[in-house]
Amino acid sequence: GITYAPTGAIRDRKGSSVSAKDFASLNELCKVASLCNESGLSRNAQGIWERVGESTESALKVLCEKIGVAGQTFPPGANGGLPVNAWHASKSRKLATLEFNRQRKSMSVLVGGADGDSKGSLLVKGATEMVLKRCSKVRSADGSTHNLTPEWRKRIINHVEENYASGRMALRCLAHAVLDRKIGSDDRRLQDPKQFEDLESDLTFIGVTGILDPPRVEVRPAIEKCKKAGIRILVITGDNPKTAETICRMIGIFDEDESTEGKSFTGREFAAMTHEEKLKAVFHAKLFSRTEPMHKKDIVQLLQLPKDQGGPGETAAMTGDGVNDAPALKAADIGVAMGTGTSVAQGAAKMVLADDNFTTIV
Repeated sequence: GITYAPTGAIRDRKGSSVSAKDFASLNELCKVASLCNESGLSRNAQGIWERVGESTESALKVLCEKIGVAGQTFPPGANGGLPVNAWHASKSRKLATLEFNRQRKSMSVLVGGADGDSKGSLLVKGATEMVLKRCSKVRSADGSTHNLTPEWRKRIINHVEENYASGRMALRCLAHAVLDRKIGSDDRRLQDPKQFEDLESDLTFIGVTGILDPPRVEVRPAIEKCKKAGIRILVITGDNPKTAETICRMIGIFDEDESTEGKSFTGREFAAMTHEEKLKAVFHAKLFSRTEPMHKKDIVQLLQLPKDQGGPGETAAMTGDGVNDAPALKAADIGVAMGTGTSVAQGAAKMVLADDNFTTIV
């Protein structure tokens, strides 16, 4: 689907319709996607479905309605058009939420039964490679559980990166996992963000979802205008490197067959560089992926470094919409926040775009 309407079907590679009743693991993935989720869906006055909250999470809610629930059928329009998500919510109770952070690149919820049990199961979603690193087991399609060997972990990550995160698809991929043993709601680690990664360990991998978020058609021509005007464009993102590189080819940052060597770096690679190496990188880079907030700020400040100090001496403009963009927005000569972005980003910026459109700046 291409809208937030919670209708439609899931199809396999042969085009046949599949649902939760066909695969036990698909039923479990639906539960994780629905409950490990802080967003929702609503229908406006014109009857059009809209997201409530973050777009990726809202898209997962739509996916759940298409997957269904094994052994359950729902009449048309039941529960306001969202019967699958309502069913999962009715069968569980959130005991705790482990908020997302950019170090572990995941979030999770502790979910107990509706009967008031103080112990619950941990449901996790996050960046594929980061979640898989903390998985020791894998759930098969029939619901059986097997050990996840290092070889299989590497094969899954490579398969996702080569087939979904890159090429023509450039999907934003999320891994979904569960902790099979129960955790008590009084576990002190639930109150300490430094221990969240420890809690999200020894997981069982359930599956991966991929969401297509294509760039706007007007972005590529706008970037061409910038190039002709002598404006250099750098992309700084938290996305997977493969996904980011593919999108950069779509919008003309990289040419179709251009090598990314020496022009594409991850935040971790950037952080490990010496000051001289970082300066060299910002002179030639076109893309920084899997970045943290301070990486973005450092990149902006290095671009501004005067030429007599070995820097490019650039006037730097920065666009962003999230809390993680705020330090770089504030450091930039011109910080531009999106109108639908967070209040933190807007407060740090010098300009706010009402229409959220990059071409408005150009």
